[in-house]
Amino acid sequence: MTNWYEQAKAYSIESIAAALNLQKKGTRWSPCPACGSQNLKDISKTDKRYPLRFYTSGNTDMFECRVCKVYGNSFDLVSWVKEGRPAEETLTTYYDKKAKVDRNDWSILRNHFMDMNIVSFVEKHGDNYERQRQLQYPPITEVEALLKTSTWIPKCESKRVISWCNRRGIDYQKMKAGLVNTDFDCSALTHIEYNGREIPWWPSNWKKTFPVLIPLVDTNGNLKSVMGRATNKEKRKTTCPIGHSTKGLLFANINARNFMKRNGNRPEKVWICEGEMDYLTVAQFDQMTVIGVREGSTFALRNLPWHPCQTVFVATDNDAKGDEFANQIAKVIYPAIGRRIDVRNLGGIT
Repeated sequence: MTNWYEQAKAYSIESIAAALNLQKKGTRWSPCPACGSQNLKDISKTDKRYPLRFYTSGNTDMFECRVCKVYGNSFDLVSWVKEGRPAEETLTTYYDKKAKVDRNDWSILRNHFMDMNIVSFVEKHGDNYERQRQLQYPPITEVEALLKTSTWIPKCESKRVISWCNRRGIDYQKMKAGLVNTDFDCSALTHIEYNGREIPWWPSNWKKTFPVLIPLVDTNGNLKSVMGRATNKEKRKTTCPIGHSTKGLLFANINARNFMKRNGNRPEKVWICEGEMDYLTVAQFDQMTVIGVREGSTFALRNLPWHPCQTVFVATDNDAKGDEFANQIAKVIYPAIGRRIDVRNLGGIT
């Protein structure tokens, strides 16, 4: 059992979800195999996002349904889809006479993994795949090259991008993002193994699909990665480097990065926004210190040097989801003082 188990464990939960024919939109997956929910409209009239989110706990890939709150690891996900129950209930026990203890029989789950060809893939690519999973962020020199060769949007002449900014209620001359250089050689980037083939962590076709580049930094204000944003009605609006994590990374304007670097700069007022569009909307006001969080990066805020003299304006949507987000922020910015504000009051369309 150990051999196939370790091979299956090395496989990412995203790849397992794809093998199970679950559907992906952005960072979410659908449907939930436990409750059948296909989007978050089951708990919100307006939230059309898929219900399943994936995250890492320790070194273990996990899933959670935001509707029914069922969660588990990749083995539980396979068990729910294939058997309609968690892995613990799928495992049958037998009495090991030699050891004189009850042991689990994993044969049912093993057969499901074999049927999905996951184990055979890991047998062939296991060493390389495991090394890939240890790459937290893409090579920083390559991230810098991608960003440095881009055009700062206030200096761009792309009518499509300028029109997109206008539709979003953002002055393009104050946009804190870059426009990808269409001549950038993506093939020179480090290649990773993805769905059985080798591709650069930022594929060439993304230059057209996700032309807007937004830097991502760690809680020390250091550049670590990048997000791409679509300006047309694509199937998904954003993307991040393939095969690498963005866990714990934040959007931050220059004022926020100086604060994160702990160089003595302690702004009295800090703005925290959810998602790239709210961040870009608020960050167009240069005098502000603005931080944007992505899903899964909220708790990274606890690592910032907060002080009781600081007031943190939490710009969230005026709905139940916004309330939940604001409450999470309030807990991690202590001892700073949190204040809730609706970002729509600034005129942006998020």
